[in-house]
Amino acid sequence: MNRPITAIDCHAHVMLRDHPLSPERHSKPPRDVTVDEHLATMDAHGISHSVLTAPSFYGADNRVLLDALAACPQRLRGTVIVEPDIDDESLAAMDRRGVVGIRLNWLRREQLPDVDSANYRRLFDRVRNLDWHIEIYLEGPKLGGVLPRLRASGAKVVVDHFASRAMTLAKAAGSSSKVSRAAAALRTASFSTSTSAAISASRLSS
Repeated sequence: MNRPITAIDCHAHVMLRDHPLSPERHSKPPRDVTVDEHLATMDAHGISHSVLTAPSFYGADNRVLLDALAACPQRLRGTVIVEPDIDDESLAAMDRRGVVGIRLNWLRREQLPDVDSANYRRLFDRVRNLDWHIEIYLEGPKLGGVLPRLRASGAKVVVDHFASRAMTLAKAAGSSSKVSRAAAALRTASFSTSTSAAISASRLSS
């Protein structure tokens, strides 16, 4: 019997310190956080369901997250990090295992990937067709050049970590044009920033 949805945590991590780390990571797991601990925390706060987010330090290795989804498929869904040229069957297999979105973890990069490249356009099309969301983790001042192009794909978009305090960072950069672009991008995405992950988590009842 499905558990009634009372509240959904739309961004949580499970992590293991002894799991291989990505060479391009900008952080590392400070401690182990198991799926059992996460479920216990949910129970303690009256949270029925959760969307697990792939942490940056594992890169496109989603094994820890997928194992967590398998441990409690009735309550958990996940957002994964993938390479843009991932094949269709790999995406379909993750969909069957409870994945509901991809994460573009582009924080602290001097040069951003080309979202207009053929591989990324095809990836976003497949995300849309799977009814997944695109979660973008990027400094606020850079969102103005990326977010409208993500939304043009027709996929749902989630702005991660409250756009990394978009306005504060943009003002710190000392550029009024960056502030304006970030603000405009966030205004057009006001629905997506707050609700897409929750909408994807509602597929728990499907």
